[in-house]
Amino acid sequence: MRIFARTLLATAALGGALSFAAAPAEAGNWRDCQGKIARAEQRYEDAVDRYGRHSRRADEEGDKVREIKRKCHDQFGRWWDPRGDRYYRDAY
Repeated sequence: MRIFARTLLATAALGGALSFAAAPAEAGNWRDCQGKIARAEQRYEDAVDRYGRHSRRADEEGDKVREIKRKCHDQFGRWWDPRGDRYYRDAY
């Protein structure tokens, strides 16, 4: 019985340590995702300013923004709107 209790305690401790180790990695990935969205939005705005809203280049950059937002939503269940400074949980 004592061996079982020690094994159970060790397993619980290891599981707890692993769950705390995974949390910062996910938070870092979420921050990376936010940064990617912000950079893609900036590239889109730059393309609009330089080539016009309905240019091929602006359309390509807009497609990239939508793709990054979709990936963030698929991975985290939400995406970041840097213009509105808020999160959205709706699929993009």
